[in-house]
Amino acid sequence: MNNRIVDISLFDLLNVLWLRKWIIVFVSFVFGCISFLYYQFFVPKTYTSDTRIYVVSKGDNKNLSNADLQAGSALTKDYKEIILSDEVLEETISDLKLESTLESLASKIKISIPAETRIISISVTNTNSDEAARIANGIRKVAALKIKEVTQVTDVTTLQTARPPQTPSGPHVRKSTTAGLVLGAFLTVFLVVAKEILDDRIKRFEELEKLGIPILGSIPLSKNIK
Repeated sequence: MNNRIVDISLFDLLNVLWLRKWIIVFVSFVFGCISFLYYQFFVPKTYTSDTRIYVVSKGDNKNLSNADLQAGSALTKDYKEIILSDEVLEETISDLKLESTLESLASKIKISIPAETRIISISVTNTNSDEAARIANGIRKVAALKIKEVTQVTDVTTLQTARPPQTPSGPHVRKSTTAGLVLGAFLTVFLVVAKEILDDRIKRFEELEKLGIPILGSIPLSKNIK
């Protein structure tokens, strides 16, 4: 017996998808609703508070050259490691009496350094806005002393004190809902196409002709025929 050769054109697949369009829309809508409800009501809101410091190196003057700035920028990478060091985190936990592990606290901290500057931004994310600001300021104070101790810089100046943010930084409900809609549509399209490709039943006269099977006749489907 000859094996049936599966020959499905792009037009056939598009036609199948068009016939199943309402299923695709419905499943996509369900995924979007589930995603929206989950991130809106079950995922805790998070708040991010920022504080910034400026590191003044020895010999700094008002007429800094480009090379001086680049050298200072390279040093800020060292400052980042100092801020996230175990000693700084442990002292911060002790000073603020936090019920947190080093790993947990480190995961809430983000350090960013603008290019060709000696400005260091310390961001802390927490489910409580006041706590986010308190931790950010606590880390800044401990880190400033540690940077001066380790690198022997002239001074570490506070450019911005962390304040409790008024609006949450996460979760991103709109983006998550959109991702849910796209995921639902993608999965439905994939399943519909896979089902069509794997379905080896004869559905059209053209398929019989390709297989070389003679057609004796056809029975029209009509409600008017008795």
